[in-house]
Amino acid sequence: FAAFATDEIHFVNGLTWAQIKAKALKEKKMIFFDAYATWCGPCKYMENSVYTQKAAGDFFNANFINVKMDMEKGEGLQLSEEFNISAYPTFLFFTPEGKLVHKYVGGMEVDEFVQLGKDAKNPSKQYFTLKDKAQKGLLSDADFSAWASLASDLEDEDRNDILKTYYQKNKDILANKDIAATAL
Repeated sequence: FAAFATDEIHFVNGLTWAQIKAKALKEKKMIFFDAYATWCGPCKYMENSVYTQKAAGDFFNANFINVKMDMEKGEGLQLSEEFNISAYPTFLFFTPEGKLVHKYVGGMEVDEFVQLGKDAKNPSKQYFTLKDKAQKGLLSDADFSAWASLASDLEDEDRNDILKTYYQKNKDILANKDIAATAL
């Protein structure tokens, strides 16, 4: 049993959000933040079937300060508003300095979850890094299309404004195979 317990993801307990950010900065590790609700079925699945897997524990323990917070009580209530969380589970990833760089909503299997963690560490796949580039017009058409699809999945409130600006600058979008599907 003791060997099994070391395989799973280790979550920090009893710290405030400010203390967690300080710990991440001190340890120079990104933060993985599981925003959950006690009644959420996919949250329970992640807890019992994914976080307990060796592959998840090995990757997340080595690369992140891991945090789970009930978003319907205590500090979770305020953070839920701050991070614009409307569905569970929501997975957030922060730099060691506390900047939000990646987000995903929904449960998944362990291989997908480890890949999500790898994507969160890769600036070319981080949702909010790509969003910033999309707002500045710095993405290729294919990357913009991929970002727009993810923005739709995440119900990003800024998505329509960013799309409108992009389409105004790129008049012949339907001739571009990378963008045509996004425009429809």
